[in-house]
Amino acid sequence: MNYNEFENLLKERLIKGNGPKLLIKLIDAPFRYFSLLNLFNFLTKLEQSFLRTQENNYYKFLNDLVTYFFISKKFETLENKLKVLTKDEESDVILEHKINLSHLFRDENTKTLFCIWQKKRDYYSNNKAIEIIEKFKSDNYLIKKHFEDYQIKSYLWFVDEEIKTNKHIYIQHLNDDVENRINVVYGSELFDFFEDNEYWKNIQNFQKTFKDKNHDFFLKMPNLDTDKETYEFMIEMSDSLWEKLNLDTEGHKLIREKIFDLRNENSNYLKAFKMRQIKATAVDEDEYKMKKYANENNLEINN
Repeated sequence: MNYNEFENLLKERLIKGNGPKLLIKLIDAPFRYFSLLNLFNFLTKLEQSFLRTQENNYYKFLNDLVTYFFISKKFETLENKLKVLTKDEESDVILEHKINLSHLFRDENTKTLFCIWQKKRDYYSNNKAIEIIEKFKSDNYLIKKHFEDYQIKSYLWFVDEEIKTNKHIYIQHLNDDVENRINVVYGSELFDFFEDNEYWKNIQNFQKTFKDKNHDFFLKMPNLDTDKETYEFMIEMSDSLWEKLNLDTEGHKLIREKIFDLRNENSNYLKAFKMRQIKATAVDEDEYKMKKYANENNLEINN
């Protein structure tokens, strides 16, 4: 991957679907934006939520680059949520253990399973670090029992390689446990185990270049009343979600008043309302598409 590919993929991730996602959040929980417990006004709270979502999108993008790396190495991606059953020796009761990994990959050629628990940075208190250690050691032991035919290689990976608050504790309790080892790694160190340290170093350089360019396109919250993608989504959204948007609760009334200009015939809400009626009464998809095109281009249809 070169920088241009990185930037184009990231731009797509930070732009695509923003309007629909924001509208869904509003419909599902309007109280988060209008509550008296909020210090900020509606618009500021909405922008705050949008920027937090963009940060999450960025981090998820980095997660996908990890998956991309392992796929490029011909490893198989597995479901990272596991259910492991064990029997209590005293009561013979079957116990179900839920294990959530960040990444799980398999190399069938070598019968090796790669388990990765990913954390943003190592900044926890000592007590929290011990809690993490005990949880991951327990999970790792269960994974070994569940996949007895595989060699298990496990990693606790902190993406931020600068902060190493509890490294000595993790090393002592995880790296040095020969029977139940979990390798503790920071930043590009994870990729040393796969003889490709340069992959993540390149990603880090791409991140720096992207930040140095000081882009601001991803800071601009879409106008839900004029955004084309939001309009198309409102036409196609499920009946249950549309009905929820139109509830008579105070919160949903405020959404319609604050987000949509109900006096403007070009409001996304009014246009979508009309198009949903047309769609519901159209004989088939072709008739609907014809009427949609005519309506959006102010054309008359001769019956």
